[in-house]
Amino acid sequence: MNSHNGGAEQIALVPEHRNGPFGDGAKLLRFGRFCVVPEARQLLSDGRPVRLGGRAFDLLLVLLRARGSIVTKDEIFCSVWPSLSVDEANLRFQMAALRRALGEDRDVIKTVPGRGYLIATELIAVLEAGKKRLAGETARAATTDEVQLLRRETRELKEVVAEQALELRLLKKSMIADGRDEE
Repeated sequence: MNSHNGGAEQIALVPEHRNGPFGDGAKLLRFGRFCVVPEARQLLSDGRPVRLGGRAFDLLLVLLRARGSIVTKDEIFCSVWPSLSVDEANLRFQMAALRRALGEDRDVIKTVPGRGYLIATELIAVLEAGKKRLAGETARAATTDEVQLLRRETRELKEVVAEQALELRLLKKSMIADGRDEE
């Protein structure tokens, strides 16, 4: 993959908690307000599921795993459509579907003419900072250890709540798939 890695630190690969919904050591990919759960093939926005087709999901994974680097069209074709011959119209269609799913953050996916695509991680950081300022949620530096501890605990609790909500949704889906009624 070609390099344009100005902000790869904005995409976090997070190991799942042992007692989380995927006790098999599944990973979460986080970027901006989004979280991708590869093993569940699910995209979450602020903890809520986002509808995304299979090929568009594969395309998102390829771009995220490049961590801000350019991914060529050939690399995308090999990863998203292995052993299939598809034309560029298919890629454009899936890219449009992915951008639609990202909503107001669609611009984080950049087309690099003649080279490929990338997720502009530095743009993710700017968008997030701008949204916080507009919402009046400007982060302040903690001045005491106690405040820092409370902030860390709050972040961890929010992650646990989001993971438990995801686990519950997946459990309900599996129960429905097994033919049992949803409660």
